[in-house]
Amino acid sequence: MTKPTVAGNAYRWAHPAIEQMVRHRPSAALDFLRADSTTKHFVALAVRGWEAHQGRSERVLRQLSGDIFSRPRPIVLAKLWGTGLGGLSILKRLPGRVLLRRQYDELVSTLLDPQLRQLLHECSKILPEELAIIAHFDEPILAAASLRKVSKIGAELFHYVIAVLRRHRPDLDDTGLVAVLRELGRADGLSTWLRRVLRHADLPPSPWDGTETIAPLRTVAEIHVTGVEVRNCLFDDDRSLSAILGQCCYYRVSGRYGPAVVSVAFDALLGAWRIESYRGLANAHLKPAAERHILEAFATVGIRFFGDYPRERALDWCDG
Repeated sequence: MTKPTVAGNAYRWAHPAIEQMVRHRPSAALDFLRADSTTKHFVALAVRGWEAHQGRSERVLRQLSGDIFSRPRPIVLAKLWGTGLGGLSILKRLPGRVLLRRQYDELVSTLLDPQLRQLLHECSKILPEELAIIAHFDEPILAAASLRKVSKIGAELFHYVIAVLRRHRPDLDDTGLVAVLRELGRADGLSTWLRRVLRHADLPPSPWDGTETIAPLRTVAEIHVTGVEVRNCLFDDDRSLSAILGQCCYYRVSGRYGPAVVSVAFDALLGAWRIESYRGLANAHLKPAAERHILEAFATVGIRFFGDYPRERALDWCDG
């Protein structure tokens, strides 16, 4: 097994080209070995440009061996990549170790886009994962709001989150989206954060407007307040999420037969709404008279109770 060379350890995939340059210009060997991390990234960018845009030309590599430490870096890279990359101070923020080929490709594509380049300037240190996010992101303003979190959850999941917010929080313009996405950067979990944001989402229309004493809960805030008031699990975000998705609707019963909560679910087996469950304070069973009154009131508008629902009941999963 061949023992790795110093150049191999320092420059990884770029070291064969560097060894060729040293053969062309032996005096450059010391410059390559003494290079700091910023210089190594510059060298790797140069080699990658030679590979990708100069057809690995021996003539170009020979010229590069003389230019790489004698001419201004932006000029050297512009010649190899076929376009100017602008200032290179960003290289100081990259990790100390030479990156992969594709990561330098992503870096260049980012440098060539003014908006994406600005994202790099906002990073005190640039992680390889962030390079991948920035280079392929079509909404950089939103990505900038929580770049570290985006790089952890990945671009696809972040696009999903944005799509969910645009659908369920149409009240948020780009400024509002940036504000809530900054909270994502501070949150421990994506699920907890998303549920918190959706607390302000509008609910789909209720299947029945109710009566004076049987009223639909029309906002997430009303669902949470009712859950606390009647001491059942409506205060949990999972309950309100079902309502946001249009899978169920909750009604609060007041007056003579209250307080109580009725969970009405859309039954895909029927293609219609049905009563899923109903409970009183702390999930207590209702008295027969209250039960009869509630079931008859819903039945008049075609929403019936058929006994056990073929999935977990919304109001039965916890007590107190």
